[in-house]
Amino acid sequence: MFYSQNEFDNAVCDPSAANYFNTAVLNAVKPGGTFDKKRSKQVLRKIKQGVRNYDPQVSLAEFLSPAFSPYHDNYYHLGKIARPWDVVPRLRDFRAPEGDYSVGLEVEYGFSSVASARETISFVANWKNVCIDREGGTFGVETTFPPMLFSKITNKQPVFRYLRHLKEKEGRLASHLGRVGTHVNVGSWQGGFSDWLLGALSSALSYRLSDEDKRKYFGRMPYGYLYQRGSYVEYKLFNSTTDITAVRRYINIAVSLTKLLDEYRHAPIVIGVDPTSHNSQDGGASTFPREAVLAALERGYNGSV
Repeated sequence: MFYSQNEFDNAVCDPSAANYFNTAVLNAVKPGGTFDKKRSKQVLRKIKQGVRNYDPQVSLAEFLSPAFSPYHDNYYHLGKIARPWDVVPRLRDFRAPEGDYSVGLEVEYGFSSVASARETISFVANWKNVCIDREGGTFGVETTFPPMLFSKITNKQPVFRYLRHLKEKEGRLASHLGRVGTHVNVGSWQGGFSDWLLGALSSALSYRLSDEDKRKYFGRMPYGYLYQRGSYVEYKLFNSTTDITAVRRYINIAVSLTKLLDEYRHAPIVIGVDPTSHNSQDGGASTFPREAVLAALERGYNGSV
C-alpha cells in the first residue's frame, strides 16, 4: 500500500518533498534537518496503520519537538495522502510508448460500516503502490491503482482482483444510486491537452448527449467530466460497479475519447467562447460534432478502440 520504506525514504528526502508531504511529516523524519531512517520507518508504519484503522488523521506529535507544536499542525490528514505516482520516480515518469496509452483506475465505494471499510482496506493493505483515500459516500473508500499500459490490460490486473473481491463481499457495500464514481485516468503518448480542448469535449459530452446516451455509456448521469492532471486526463464520468465487463468498457470508452482528443489537438479555438464554462449552452462544444463524439463512444462501448 502506498510505497515501500525505501520509496518513502527517497520521497521525503527529495527536494520537492514539501509539495506532497506536510511539515509534520518532514520534521518528524528529518529532526533538525537531518534524515533519520529509524524515525522514517516509525512514521510510515504509523501512517499505514492509521489508514488500516480508517482513521481520519494520525498524530505525529511524538516525533516532533515541543517548539514545533504551537506553530504547526501536528497531524497528517489521511483524506488525500501523497500519491505513489506523484513521489515514486518510476511511476511519476511513467509514459506510454507511441501508439499506446497509460491507464489508471480509481474505484470509489461506500460501505455499510467502519468495520466493513476496514475489512476492505485490509484486503489490499499489502499491495504494491495501491493508494487508499476516505472517499466514496457513506464510510467511503477510494482505492486507486498505479498506471498500466492499455495494450497490456488483462482481467488478471490488481484492479480486477479488487473488483472480484467487492463482488464477493457485496453485503459490505452501501447503496450509492450513481453518486459514487469509478474514475479512469488516461495518458496519451502524445502528451497533455489544453484546457480549451478538455473543456470543449466536456461540454460536448454534457450538452450534446441525451440522458439515455449518458446512462448507456457512463452508467449514470455524470457529476464530473474531464480534468487535466499533469500528464494524464481524469475521466469522472463513470458509475461505480463491481461488474468487470462494465469497467473494461469504461476503460475502452475513456481511451477512445482520448484518441478523439488526439485527433482534435490542433482544432481552431472559438474566440469569445469559454469551453470550461458549463453555464453556456455551447461552451465550445461545437468543436466536437455530436456524430464524432457518439462514434468515439460507440467504438469504446463495443471494444473496437
